[in-house]
Amino acid sequence: MTNSYVVFSGNIGSGKSTLAQILETTRGYMLWPEAVDELLYVRDFYDDMGRWAFHNQLDFLSRKAQQAISLVERRGRHCQDRCLAECYEVFSKKLYEDGLISTRDFEVLTRLYSMLSVGNRVPDLVVHVHARQDVLFDRIGRRAREHEVGISREWLAGLEERYDQWLSAQPARVLRLDTSELDPTTSPSHRSFLLDEIEKALPR
Repeated sequence: MTNSYVVFSGNIGSGKSTLAQILETTRGYMLWPEAVDELLYVRDFYDDMGRWAFHNQLDFLSRKAQQAISLVERRGRHCQDRCLAECYEVFSKKLYEDGLISTRDFEVLTRLYSMLSVGNRVPDLVVHVHARQDVLFDRIGRRAREHEVGISREWLAGLEERYDQWLSAQPARVLRLDTSELDPTTSPSHRSFLLDEIEKALPR
């Protein structure tokens, strides 16, 4: 497709950001990144989730809304590392269900999300990248981001459950890619296979 919008979703350490970057560099897509290093509260959040969950979600939602607004009028090939809906439907709801965001604060996030999502472009394809938990932990450990040190298996498993709920109600076409045994950063054949699967899944 000459005009396509692909969203990459996935758990921490799944490889979604890597795949999005490869799609940008090899297939000419414009990448809309997650830009973790620019997030204002992410390190505080992982130090004290209960204290900073609401602030972190406000930051996430506002940044992804800015991207969503820009994407509405853009033509050409675009790929996004996490979208606005994922931030709310997976992370905000998970934090609320775990009691890390209060009912009052969740009502604010819900109202904000409802306003920010009006008129947003529906992706042509959502690529959900997932991997086994042992693989996720190995990748998280190898990239050694300070704020990810304390992530638990329970947290990752809970996020995966929220992903399943979100994807089951997703209006866009969904492609699930298991990267447990695939490493596009070191294997050209793995990289080609994953990219071909993405392009085959795009509507014609």
